[in-house]
Amino acid sequence: MKRSIDPSGQVTTANTQRIVKIPTHLVSYDISAVPTEPQPNCPPLSDQDPTVHDTVAALRALFNERPAWTRRALRNKLPTPERKYALRIAIPYVGYLFRSGPWRDGIFKFGFDPCLLYTSDAADERSSVD
Repeated sequence: MKRSIDPSGQVTTANTQRIVKIPTHLVSYDISAVPTEPQPNCPPLSDQDPTVHDTVAALRALFNERPAWTRRALRNKLPTPERKYALRIAIPYVGYLFRSGPWRDGIFKFGFDPCLLYTSDAADERSSVD
């Protein structure tokens, strides 16, 4: 908790340890269409910290290399602890996650649908196994 005095002279209290909700797309494996852009309630990227800007740029470059990643693989590609921390804030600006099915917990580039690959051998290479 942090106490401060506002401009009117009143003492205010703020919770500095509250959890910040991240508006990430979490979709079911049987969704009819995958997300193509961030959620409408996602704050503008311009309002974010410069580290988040750098992380989003790095993620966009990585998603141009390949459209599907695990969180661990992305963290391993980020060079600094600050960017690794900013990863959870940056993901909603570049992609979405499946919350169920064979691609559960995978992070995918907006517009990429791994379900379209389901009938091909490429799907086996990109699915996750518990």
